[in-house]
Amino acid sequence: MTFDSVVEDVRGRVNLVEIISGHTDLKQAGRTFKGLCPFHKERSPSFTVDPAKGFYHCFGCGAGGDAFKFVMEIHGLSFPEALEQLARRVGVSLPERRGGPKVDRSRRRVLLEVTRSAALFFRRVLKDDPSASTARDYLRGRGFSVDEALSFGLGYAPNDWEALARHLSRDGADLEAARATGLIGERTRGSGHYDRFRDRLMFTILDAEGTPIGFGARALGTVEGPKYINSSDSDIFHKGRGVYGLSWALRSIREQGRAVVVEGYFDVLSLHQQGITTAVATLGTALTPDHAYQLKRYAPEVVLLFDGDEAGRKAAWRALPHFLAADVRPRAAFLPSGEDPDTLVQKQGAEVLVSMLEAAPPLLEHVIATMARAAGADPRARGQAMRELAPLLNVLPDPVELDATIEVAARAFQVGADSVRRVLDARKDATRDLAPAESDRVAALADPIPPAEEALVRALAEAPGLATLLGGTEVQTAMVNESAARFVHAAANEPTGTSTRWLEGIDDPNLVRLVTSASVEETLPAERGPRVVTDCIRRIQRDRLRAEVDELSHQISQRESRGDIGELQRLQQLKIEKNRRMLALGSARAG
Repeated sequence: MTFDSVVEDVRGRVNLVEIISGHTDLKQAGRTFKGLCPFHKERSPSFTVDPAKGFYHCFGCGAGGDAFKFVMEIHGLSFPEALEQLARRVGVSLPERRGGPKVDRSRRRVLLEVTRSAALFFRRVLKDDPSASTARDYLRGRGFSVDEALSFGLGYAPNDWEALARHLSRDGADLEAARATGLIGERTRGSGHYDRFRDRLMFTILDAEGTPIGFGARALGTVEGPKYINSSDSDIFHKGRGVYGLSWALRSIREQGRAVVVEGYFDVLSLHQQGITTAVATLGTALTPDHAYQLKRYAPEVVLLFDGDEAGRKAAWRALPHFLAADVRPRAAFLPSGEDPDTLVQKQGAEVLVSMLEAAPPLLEHVIATMARAAGADPRARGQAMRELAPLLNVLPDPVELDATIEVAARAFQVGADSVRRVLDARKDATRDLAPAESDRVAALADPIPPAEEALVRALAEAPGLATLLGGTEVQTAMVNESAARFVHAAANEPTGTSTRWLEGIDDPNLVRLVTSASVEETLPAERGPRVVTDCIRRIQRDRLRAEVDELSHQISQRESRGDIGELQRLQQLKIEKNRRMLALGSARAG
């Protein structure tokens, strides 16, 4: 029995109502059950369980998921631990975690082999294939020679629907494994496979030992889809856990006792190029608890080096609860407005960046000071700000550290330390889940889901049978929000599946909240479902085309100023073609 089949067997046998009833009283209300949320304190029930769909959702704090997620959250377990607990509960035998999982080890080896083969292919194309000339020019423009890029494991996926698929076939690779890792897809019409990554600069993701386990991919030219996409989650790759650059940085991190966390792939490469070899980054996601615990394993100190704009500061704030829960006290340095690490180094030298890192203040103190300034002299605003801070301070286990931090907060808010302590005592019930206020803050700062994409996800979550309408549309390639695109892609690949299945491996809190709330609400009339889905598909595709037309208009203006006639004609023709496609989709305007 495969791992996936074991998971589905356990999922199909568990009684979600019975599991949750051990933690809160549930009462039946039609097809669903309702009760007080076990994740936050409330007086009126806002927690709903839908046993038919296998989801729970709290309309108060936004908690939601399936049976595995509930057990993980309520007991603080990892997924394997939750699976083990639920499997015992329903009498499903799992393969031995040690000594027995030969099939799993074999599967992992096959996935690693196909990923390694793809990495070598992408590197070979970038090195000297004529199709990669644009990619090589782009890298030189970013300050990297081809040899430097290759040394960092970069490659190029050609603008060809079958180039990688042909290579893997010739290499004798397991094509089913290639599909599982998201390298290729199976054609819905006819036979054969297509490449998922096309006309993209490829960043090879390595594990701590330096083994290729997945890819990040940046779009070049006018390729359709999000600017950055990643390999699909698999037995060897998990986007929400991966750390880019860790294998290169590990020795320096251990020697210096510090990891520098930046926001993007190129930020990591630029800092390593400049000798700051402790730099790492997440894989295009917000920092997660897994990242915090993983970094703690290697480095006693973590410094966040993020953009100085509002988005960068909010990203650092979002990371703070995870580090505190992992008993890590991060420091934070924020770049000047409009700068990223490589531009700052090019203008002022690496020593300026090193000085910023050395002078970086503790992030918790920075958050306290920032919130105190924002609250000003308004007593109610001060009280609200302190209530929002309370769950963060209550996490601190050392009473001496807590007392010192209370004094910092008291000075910042210009109140007595006893007042701060009273607020902390009143908010201790919120600490377990790092407070509803923090949950709301995280959701508010997450990447927004455009209205048409949200409507499509909601419709699929309410009525999974509508997934059959996705066949052949490839609408996920036109979607902006990557988590929503992954959900829709899973639905298109498995139209007879369920929303719980499609949500596997997606840890975006906004998307989880959207899917779980839609699943238990069911506000979409059955007769309107097909029309809603088809309208959403058209709107998503139209919005993508409009964005591409706008980008082409910008490129045309640049070429006109340079007098590049040949390229100008090509871009103008491409713009005409995309405008025609927009009109065919019923566009209100045509660029």
